[in-house]
Amino acid sequence: MMSAQVRVGVSVILHTPWGYPMMLRKGSHGAGTWCFPGGHLEMNESVLACALRELKEELDVTPDSMNILPWFTEDLWGDQLHYITLYVHAYSTQQPVNVETHKCDHIQYVSANCDQLCDVLPAPSFGGCEQAWQNYKKWLVENMG
Repeated sequence: MMSAQVRVGVSVILHTPWGYPMMLRKGSHGAGTWCFPGGHLEMNESVLACALRELKEELDVTPDSMNILPWFTEDLWGDQLHYITLYVHAYSTQQPVNVETHKCDHIQYVSANCDQLCDVLPAPSFGGCEQAWQNYKKWLVENMG
């Protein structure tokens, strides 16, 4: 059993021509929930380097652009696991592929139309994904006009 700890997660809201990929988790905390690609920050790794690594490991995508988004979520799983999750926005023209089939059942896309982003993500969603999605939609309006 893992000792109680706080970890830093990095989640990527990846915009592609097909939409925003979400992955159905399996075999770990949050199994059976939908999440954006991501993972935990490694020692001496920057937030953007973590996002880049996770996108390559999970979806075999190298983004064309990335930037850190101005919010975080606090995600708790019981009394043993606590994540502070930072969010990154990325864009890629590459088609995502489910590389980690042992960790993810499949990929589903959320609307690619930035002017008409859906209000709700696939359910159930993982940790702070729903809160992050609502923040992302506001951020798009404010920054991408």
